[in-house]
Amino acid sequence: MAAGLEKACHRCISKIASNACFIFGLLAFLALPLSMAFTGMKFLEDCPLQPLIPLYLLVGGVVGSVKVTLLLYDSTRMRQLLSKSVVIDDDDDDEYPWRQNAHKYYIHLTLSLFLFIWSGYDSASKHFVPADLEVNVTGRSFMITGANSGIGKATATEIAKRGGTLHLVCRNKERAEEAKREITTETGNQNIFLHILDMSNPKGIWEFAEKFKAEHKLNVLINNAGCMVNKRELTEDGLEKNFATNTLGTYILTTALLPLLEKEDDPRVIIVSSGGMLVQKLDVSDLQSENITFDGTMVYAQNKRQQVVLTEQWAKVHKNIHFSAMHPGWADTPAVRSAMPEFYEKMKNKLRTEAQGADTVVWLAVSPAAAKQTSGLFFQDRQPVSTHLLLARTYSSPEEEEKLIKTLEELSQKFKPT
Repeated sequence: MAAGLEKACHRCISKIASNACFIFGLLAFLALPLSMAFTGMKFLEDCPLQPLIPLYLLVGGVVGSVKVTLLLYDSTRMRQLLSKSVVIDDDDDDEYPWRQNAHKYYIHLTLSLFLFIWSGYDSASKHFVPADLEVNVTGRSFMITGANSGIGKATATEIAKRGGTLHLVCRNKERAEEAKREITTETGNQNIFLHILDMSNPKGIWEFAEKFKAEHKLNVLINNAGCMVNKRELTEDGLEKNFATNTLGTYILTTALLPLLEKEDDPRVIIVSSGGMLVQKLDVSDLQSENITFDGTMVYAQNKRQQVVLTEQWAKVHKNIHFSAMHPGWADTPAVRSAMPEFYEKMKNKLRTEAQGADTVVWLAVSPAAAKQTSGLFFQDRQPVSTHLLLARTYSSPEEEEKLIKTLEELSQKFKPT
């Protein structure tokens, strides 16, 4: 009797899952093209994988809906039945592996979709105006955090070629010195200065900023340094490390240097964010990830959403400074290789080069055309794009955004030297 009931329940769930698969797949098939059109992006233009994407979306929707269906049934026996009949994640480290890894699936699926749609650098670059980067920025001062490798180093190299004075802010002294030597050798630019700073150390950031303001001028601040640790880790100050680096560190450095930037002509602040933030709604209730099952990818995406909100809020207040955030595309960088090894292995042949990932950063930093864009926007391939996908429900209220600013300000003041 019990076995028959089990089978009947299982068949019922299978039917529900089947119907959900179809509906979810259809929605996935329709929603993304509509969303891309809604945001003003040319959907899949010149993309060699164009014929495969509808199938990819449909399959993704089917697998995704199976996971959603699994999450709806919470009895131990039902989970056991489903885990035996539907293999989603091959992970024996957790009692219910599909539950632990479901959110990772959605992040990786989203990253893959955006990779397919936004990886078309060759296509996008056909519409670039070459003259935008044919500039000489001698005499202008640029600060780049996380500049010893990846997109930060590529950005520094391109600015150095155009004569800019560079302040490379790096955590590792040895790697920073090596990066400086390589950039100097390649560009011949001697106006390159190193500053060793851990962006997860709020007190150290305050001290660095005060010293820098007393000794240097600054035209452009590029917040590029990022952190994605996959297990919850606290700094010496008791702060969750991703948050401390990506959000609080960016907040303190930027706010501390705003008075210096406001003294100069055509000041700019650029934040290297990520398209991963599109799957996250701003959450100010748990900024340090104390009340969730911790996952570095999700936390990183939330931090990047926070950065975009900061960019928008700063632009409203500081009218004399041009603020922008950007998505570099999915580039082959040391950070991607170390932080998202599974994603990297699957997609490494389709990733952008570091120089391609840095192109929009450089454009935002040096081009007169970029300064004509409205302050506070989010960019991809030199074009402003929406910070939300259609029907994604990732919009935050003004009250939530104000609370983020207030919370960061109060927290930052605790570490400010007296």
